[in-house]
Amino acid sequence: MRKSPERRLQFILWVLVFAIAILFVDFIICMAVMYKSSDINYTDASEIMEGLSYNSGEYILSDEESTQLQKNNEFAFLLDSTGNITWSKNMPDSLKKSKYTLQDVAKFTRYYLDDYPVRTYIVSEDRLLIVGKLNADIWKYTLEYDANNVLTFLEITPVLFIFLI
Repeated sequence: MRKSPERRLQFILWVLVFAIAILFVDFIICMAVMYKSSDINYTDASEIMEGLSYNSGEYILSDEESTQLQKNNEFAFLLDSTGNITWSKNMPDSLKKSKYTLQDVAKFTRYYLDDYPVRTYIVSEDRLLIVGKLNADIWKYTLEYDANNVLTFLEITPVLFIFLI
């Protein structure tokens, strides 16, 4: 017994609708999981610098910003242009060095300082602010792709989608 062309077309359309619906639901679930798990809060560098004052030869951080660092389980420190630590807050003992070299700075600007995830900010012409997390529950990774490969992927995706159906 042969199926009518309308029945075949109806079947193909239903398969397409279900495939698109499944992809849509997967996308929504993925976005929800990513949104829920993306609550990595770093204290803003500008807030730290606004709360940091220089009195009588030493830096003092405001109580509000100090509390914010504690709440976010973070440490922070300032490096001068010669690599000396001019100020620090909650800094682990293992990171307290007499001087950071240019090579050290190049290494930790790539996201980690002795297994502590960090962010590096230029706060003036002669100072860097480094804010890091005290827990190691963050995975940081840089992804680099050739633009031509991304465009090729975008071009073949519809073909693969049709082929899989």
